Amino acid sequence: MSYFLHQIQHFLDTEYPPSSAEEWDNVGLLVGWRDAPVRRVLTCLTVTPEVCDEAVAEKIDLIVSHHPFPFHSLRRVTDETIDGQMLLKLVAAGIAVYSPHTAHDSAPDGVNRQLATLFDLLRALNKFIDDNKLETLSDKSSMAFGPLLHGAAVLRELGLTLGLFREPPAEKVPSGSDELTGKLMALLIELRTNAKKAKDFAAADLIRNRLKDLGIALEDRPDGTEWSLN
Repeated sequence: MSYFLHQIQHFLDTEYPPSSAEEWDNVGLLVGWRDAPVRRVLTCLTVTPEVCDEAVAEKIDLIVSHHPFPFHSLRRVTDETIDGQMLLKLVAAGIAVYSPHTAHDSAPDGVNRQLATLFDLLRALNKFIDDNKLETLSDKSSMAFGPLLHGAAVLRELGLTLGLFREPPAEKVPSGSDELTGKLMALLIELRTNAKKAKDFAAADLIRNRLKDLGIALEDRPDGTEWSLN
């Protein structure tokens, strides 16, 4: 089954309106014939020579790249520059390029929303640690509490990378109390439930998927959400 490029463009423009992008940005359909059929799509963060080579080898019809290509105005397109080589190769192979960039950043399920969700998780995690005085405990964690500790460490490290912490949080080993495990899971389930009520399904899925990566399964039931270790 295939679509025409203009159909995919319309879908992406609706999901990530170019009008919501920053004024300096270059977004939307940047390369391609709008009436061309699209059967194979390649996604990437940035169009590079390696990405172009892969797209040609795999007979790709459309590259959806977060970062725009081309981004800056081109006064000439020749094989004397890397951008020129890539553009000529894509056009010769009939490969289109669509880039949402800051339009995706600003979308309801975009990068900014994901960062805000991460910030909310980190803030709730810090409050949980403070309320339960976990940083004053030194017992070794139990097997059941281990995945949660690992998830907390990952979130805090990512928060540091993104600038949500001013300095690295001190490494502490909290107790393996089943009561504390239950409280933390109840907090995460509550955040996910509130996100679903607000129809922020991207945030709800993010919490479920992160817990799944840590070996923790969520099961939605009529009387509430239950969790278990895989």
